[in-house]
Amino acid sequence: MSGCIAKERKGDMTTQALNTTSLPHLSTRLYLDSSICATDIDEITRLLQDVVVLEDIAQVPHNYTRQDAIHLLHQLELLEQTRPDLASLKFTIRDKTNQKPVGRIDIRPDGWKMGYWLGLEHWGQGIMTWACSEALKAARQHGICKVSASPKHGNWGSRKVLERNCFRHVRDEAQYFQFHCEMFDCWIMEVNLEDRKEHK
Repeated sequence: MSGCIAKERKGDMTTQALNTTSLPHLSTRLYLDSSICATDIDEITRLLQDVVVLEDIAQVPHNYTRQDAIHLLHQLELLEQTRPDLASLKFTIRDKTNQKPVGRIDIRPDGWKMGYWLGLEHWGQGIMTWACSEALKAARQHGICKVSASPKHGNWGSRKVLERNCFRHVRDEAQYFQFHCEMFDCWIMEVNLEDRKEHK
């Protein structure tokens, strides 16, 4: 897993990155899978119908329906056929005990931007910190040198996930959230994968 200590001062508050080597137990409970199955549709729909989960996500429709999940499945099937190299950087986070999805994490080719979401009942367990670390290792294996992310201002949980994985805040930028139909101020975060230490 990755290990780094990153500090950033904001006013009189210091955020310190946690060493993700403290989360190895999660690999016994969870795994990343670069696919979505028809059997995932109902669970993905259920998880994304929570307005708290959707509040800070730019790329997922509000009032999420089963048809939206089916559309996502078809999109990924097409990507696997046409660009398997890109499909392999789109992950479902799964529970090993029942193979059900608990969230998603993707690294998109438009500047290698990372996006993710996690079902509300799975928050606060270090799952996304672990999944981000695993996804970054996959990106490095694909020869990608830099990954960015753009959490919305005030989404401190997402920012902490990124800082724990050695992302640095490089600037602020207003971005359009398609399904909110408005602009939001975002933190632009970046990580240089060549500088990121991996612990065997």
